[in-house]
Amino acid sequence: EVRKVKLKVKIGLLKLPVTKTFYWGKHGAVLKNKTGFYAVRFPANMGIKAAEQWHTMNKARNFTEFKNALNIRGLPGMNIVYADKNDTIYYLDNANMPRRIRGYDWNGILPGVISSTRTLSRYQSSNGPGVATLRKRKRKLL
Repeated sequence: EVRKVKLKVKIGLLKLPVTKTFYWGKHGAVLKNKTGFYAVRFPANMGIKAAEQWHTMNKARNFTEFKNALNIRGLPGMNIVYADKNDTIYYLDNANMPRRIRGYDWNGILPGVISSTRTLSRYQSSNGPGVATLRKRKRKLL
């Protein structure tokens, strides 16, 4: 997909009109340089649910509601920590890691015309390392 966008670039008191061409493909945003076109695919670029998840996590009244907010999966790559007045402590490495097939050097440039290089499924990290509920005890002020 090719889209031309008119931007106004402010230089001092002047606003100059500049037309830029933007590219988008099935793998995500596309960059163009002297050697060709390159699609850039990363989890945060494929979804816009971050604000919804932050809001839902913030409004959670207990651990169950907080854990349900994590199912939105709008914050890929974020480490998330929860603690409440009931001494429930939770940590989640919220990685959004793709399931990749073997046979490609995933550290380099991949052929974009082959569907097998398009990762669609992800590992689920919703179980996380776990929850700790601490024993109730008298607290001393320090």
